[in-house]
Amino acid sequence: LATYINDLGVPICTRYMSPQIESMLGYPVSRWLEPDFYDEILHPDDRPRVMAEVERTHRTGENFKLEYRLIHADGSIVHVLDETVAVRDDEYRPIMRQGYFVDITDRRSQRASLRPAAS
Repeated sequence: LATYINDLGVPICTRYMSPQIESMLGYPVSRWLEPDFYDEILHPDDRPRVMAEVERTHRTGENFKLEYRLIHADGSIVHVLDETVAVRDDEYRPIMRQGYFVDITDRRSQRASLRPAAS
């Protein structure tokens, strides 16, 4: 599990990333603080779906919860569960978004192996 804090709005701007992200995805924390880094490692097939949900949740202030793929520094694919909530001020206005990534690659592989073979 790796935690993060993002500014409000799109494009995604990460202000904090926990050090656990390096063992999960192979990139140092400093890369996550670079503009557009997230977009670089988001799997291209998942990008439209993920970005539509990011934009929706930033616009509405609702929570974000989605499974999708990121590209590890070694080129392999990592399936993540990404869940984010708006952190709010005393007047309930969103001031930032706080969330976490969980590596669910093994769970996805197990689920795929339990599916019956196509006939």
